[in-house]
Amino acid sequence: MAQSSSSQSQTMAATVEIQTQAETAQKPQPGVRRVNVNFSHEAFEMLQSLARRKGTTMSEVLRDAIGLEDWFDETWRSGGRVLVERNGTVHEILSR
Repeated sequence: MAQSSSSQSQTMAATVEIQTQAETAQKPQPGVRRVNVNFSHEAFEMLQSLARRKGTTMSEVLRDAIGLEDWFDETWRSGGRVLVERNGTVHEILSR
C-alpha cells in the first residue's frame, strides 16, 4: 500500500466538496440514502481514477471501499490476519 492509513485518513479530510453533475441529477432510489462527502483534491482525483479504471461510478467505488473496510474490521476483531502476497513475498496488513 502506497500510503499509511493515517495518511489516507488525512487525505480524505474535507477540503473540497465536489459532486458530479450526473450523480446530483439522479434521484435516490427507495431505500437509498444520499450523503455529501468532502474530499481533498488528491482524494477526489484518486476516487475518479479508480472509477475510470474499473469502468464504474464513484459511488460504486465508495460502496466497495466501505464493504472492504467492514470486512477488514470484522477480520481483525475476530482475531484474523490479512495477508497479501506479492512477487512471492507475503506481507501482513496491520490493523490501525
